[in-house]
Amino acid sequence: MHQFFGDLNAFDLFNNIALYVTIISSIFFVKAKTQAMGLYSRYVLFYVSKKGLRAKKFLEYFLAFIEMFILMAISLISAFFNAPLGNLLNTGVNYFGNLFSIAPLVFIFSLIIMANPMKQMDIVTLLLPIRLFFVKLACYCQGCCWGISWKYGPHNHHYDHPGNQVPVQAIEAFWAIAILFFLLVYRKKAKTGTLFPIYMILYSGTRFFSEFFRNEENVLWIFKTYHLLCLVGIAIGLIMLLIVKIFGEKITEHFENSHRKLDLKIAQHEEQKGMRTHLISKGKA
Repeated sequence: MHQFFGDLNAFDLFNNIALYVTIISSIFFVKAKTQAMGLYSRYVLFYVSKKGLRAKKFLEYFLAFIEMFILMAISLISAFFNAPLGNLLNTGVNYFGNLFSIAPLVFIFSLIIMANPMKQMDIVTLLLPIRLFFVKLACYCQGCCWGISWKYGPHNHHYDHPGNQVPVQAIEAFWAIAILFFLLVYRKKAKTGTLFPIYMILYSGTRFFSEFFRNEENVLWIFKTYHLLCLVGIAIGLIMLLIVKIFGEKITEHFENSHRKLDLKIAQHEEQKGMRTHLISKGKA
């Protein structure tokens, strides 16, 4: 399974695809980013509007793309925490390093650009299952993260452990896509700030059950290290949902108060510009 495409290393291939697809996918969320831009970008647009320049719409998408690109980069950079967490817990590369670090990183970025961190987190969350899907395909081709012995239906082979095994990597790839589709549907009616906690809960919940089919050492009764991490992930997700429910509106009010003041300036400017246009056209008439 390691040499899945002739001489080409399938593990590296799908990991590269995960990177490229994450970058490409970020483009599709630029429209959402225009509605959740940082204050500095909005001031630039306001300045351009006051000057009457015609490049405002292009500039809006350009600035939104830059912010979206940074969010995408943060989602990838947070993956660098996987190895340190795995070394600490002796689990190998550990995806929870990604999950536990991305929210604080996005929050710091939001402070820098003066934007609502809950809106930023909602957008970047949609990139996570996309990348995870291809990473799990890479694991499937590599044969790492092997499952318990399996004699029925689809199976996998570990490069260092002979015999048919449960294809847990393929199962988790399927769950990543299923979670993505759920989030895309759920976001239409979701309360701001709830997408990441929901993703954390769904991923941790599905991973908790798939861990029973992995050939890993138990550390606490029938539970493995990842089982305990999944419980922590579920707890964090529930706590974040509770925080959003109780303090979500206050958080939004705090971070978007400056945005509302700018929106008022923009509205006043547009009204004055409309009145001038009306007077000019009336004079010509």
